[in-house]
Amino acid sequence: MIALVGCVKSKLTIPSPARKIYISSLFKKAVSHIEKRGYDNWFILSAKYGLLDKNKIVEPYELTLSSFSKDELKHWSDKVGDDIKKYGLNDLHFYCGSNYHNDFLLNFLKSNNIKYELPLLGLSLGQRLAFFNDENRVRAKGFF
Repeated sequence: MIALVGCVKSKLTIPSPARKIYISSLFKKAVSHIEKRGYDNWFILSAKYGLLDKNKIVEPYELTLSSFSKDELKHWSDKVGDDIKKYGLNDLHFYCGSNYHNDFLLNFLKSNNIKYELPLLGLSLGQRLAFFNDENRVRAKGFF
């Protein structure tokens, strides 16, 4: 199983490993959740960098998928899909908003028989935070 977490607006202001450059509460809680769940690996879906290895050093940036045109979103999705295929990733779990698992990318995954799950589908930002709070609190108490 591979987890994919979406990038966020809040970032450090200096080049840093991708796993550390994103500093929002949502990102940190998603990573905590992922790391406690026993995933084989996880990656970041970045508006600027596409499929991003969590250990790669990256420059801070200001770019969001919500600012992309339909053509730009398709290009981004094709690039991410190609990287997923190139690295042989399968059984993907998307811990991000719907811009990241958009129709272009999901159609690519379906057409390439790449299995995926959308555990946060339909949840607002506040509901996603609550999901991670609840999951992390329950796991911290030892309930599995």
